[in-house]
Amino acid sequence: MTLNESALKDIHAAIEAGEGIDLVRDLACWLMQALIDAEAADKIGADRYERSDERVTHRARYDPLTDAWTTVPAAPIELGVDQQAVWTGERLLVYAGFAQGGDAVAATFNPMTEEWTLIPNPPLGPRRDSAMSSDGSRFVVLWGGSASGSVLSDGALFDLDTGEWLVLPPSPATSGRDRHSIMWHQDRFLIIGGNRGGPLTFQPCAEC
Repeated sequence: MTLNESALKDIHAAIEAGEGIDLVRDLACWLMQALIDAEAADKIGADRYERSDERVTHRARYDPLTDAWTTVPAAPIELGVDQQAVWTGERLLVYAGFAQGGDAVAATFNPMTEEWTLIPNPPLGPRRDSAMSSDGSRFVVLWGGSASGSVLSDGALFDLDTGEWLVLPPSPATSGRDRHSIMWHQDRFLIIGGNRGGPLTFQPCAEC
């Protein structure tokens, strides 16, 4: 796992402007998830979205109580080269990214029932190198990325309580970026890294 210089500077700036221990805790959670992803990539033989001859298996779920991996049933959506997946606290939400063909591009997976459920498509166009993050209880944010040679600055918020997407208000004109990261801090999310600009924050509950 590596972080580019831009992401490291954004994290440093966020800590300086944050609220002490709460932000440090959230950053630690984000780092732990990155480490988990790195360990999974090592076992699988490929990073997320990577197609390589070294890949030995496909994504699965890990149960720490039994110390065992089990495969996940095939998703009911056609996954693209830049799919995103986040854990919402009870379910896995998957966005197909730049999938070609088919109308459904988003679904959730319940590990207790091992069932997939289609959810409404995000009110956004196909994109590569976007970022998605969950607050762990109610909201999932999908923001940024690139398409047709343009860097995007739009996003949407999925409300797990209502099962609906909310288009986020326009962000600053120069804030578009791809290959960035998103993390939640209390009641807002923080956009860091990417190919331009400093950190951005947004408080979604003001838009509920």
